[in-house]
Amino acid sequence: MFKDYGNITSGEEEKASLPLHLPTTSNSIIALVFGAYHAIELSKPFLAWSLSSKASELCQSLGYHRATPVDQDTAEDVQLKRLLFWTTYFIDKSLSLRLGRATTIPDWTITTPRPSVTDPHQQPVMAYFVLWVETARCQGNIYEMLYSPDATAQPVHVLQARVQRLVTDLQDLEKATVMTNRRWLQHAKDKSGDDLLDFFASSDETLRLSLLTLVYRAAPHTGSTATFNADCVRAARATLDSHKNCVAIMGSSSRAFAPTYFQWTILFAPFVPYIVIFCHVIETQDEADLQRLGDFVASMEPAAHSSEATSKTHGLFQALYDIAFRCTELRTMSNECGRGSGDPHMDWFLESVGIVTSGQEMGGEQTHVSGSLNSFDMATESAAHGARNSSEAENHHDGLRALACMGHEAELEAWLHNNEFMP
Repeated sequence: MFKDYGNITSGEEEKASLPLHLPTTSNSIIALVFGAYHAIELSKPFLAWSLSSKASELCQSLGYHRATPVDQDTAEDVQLKRLLFWTTYFIDKSLSLRLGRATTIPDWTITTPRPSVTDPHQQPVMAYFVLWVETARCQGNIYEMLYSPDATAQPVHVLQARVQRLVTDLQDLEKATVMTNRRWLQHAKDKSGDDLLDFFASSDETLRLSLLTLVYRAAPHTGSTATFNADCVRAARATLDSHKNCVAIMGSSSRAFAPTYFQWTILFAPFVPYIVIFCHVIETQDEADLQRLGDFVASMEPAAHSSEATSKTHGLFQALYDIAFRCTELRTMSNECGRGSGDPHMDWFLESVGIVTSGQEMGGEQTHVSGSLNSFDMATESAAHGARNSSEAENHHDGLRALACMGHEAELEAWLHNNEFMP
């Protein structure tokens, strides 16, 4: 039955023809959930949000979020209602973080039991479904507690406490994953194959580490001059290393996992680890981290054209890698010479991405010129195609100091988060 609904809602015309007022039935919820899943696979998160929001409305209208009296429904009915509700919850909470929107299912309204790793599951898929629901709960909490408008206005001590709570939640999720794997992994591999389960395990770890990076990124600064704290950088490195391991698993399998992986792991939540490592390379010229950036970009190439969103993300990350590589190269040359590069094209490029050259120092003070962060577009173009000739560099010289000097990596991150180029 579920497969039939999935086929019905996979076409654009079918989704477009869904009526505004759907029957308040479980069948409507099933259709909406499958439509939302398909929209995510097509890199259409806003459409997925519209469909999941309607499914959420129907679930709550039918009382699926409430505990059901034991004698009111059959065991099969109770199981179906809970499955539909928690599937809708999974999509809602995940997209809440992805799109920066308030959840439509507040946790304090839910009285139906939350799935647990200690439940007496009969099938591996339901055991792992528990982990996906818990991951989604963490995603919703990350937005609500750290990145929502209300959260950003909280005092430092409140944010610090929230960061620690969310770190603990993600650590508990890791422990639950270990427990589930110990009980079900081999059984699931016997049914579905080693490569599929290894892929899911690795991709889930990558997503969890990406969320951990996002949590640490919101931690208040405690006197460090670095853009990101050490925990955030370590989590970002672990994420890219886990991603590399997942890519190796996909490469050794005959199944086409790449499109699913990029839609449900890299694009499903804000993938900040790459940005964290990029900014860290700009600050420190760490060659190992630069290699991580290069490996990540190369790993995206096989799936770069599977969707418009993936193509855009690959193009942006490629441009950022080119910038990081060029800046590291120029910084090394500058350090060896004990001065600026001596090449006006190189100096222009350094200044365009916020690296102070000798020509910017006046009277012992560094010149900081603020401007629109949109000028960074020109810097990325230079990274991909080489510096312009000297006359063009002169024409754009003043407009490309938006990121002047250290400390503006955070502004760069904000630009990347808000820029329409991002999917």
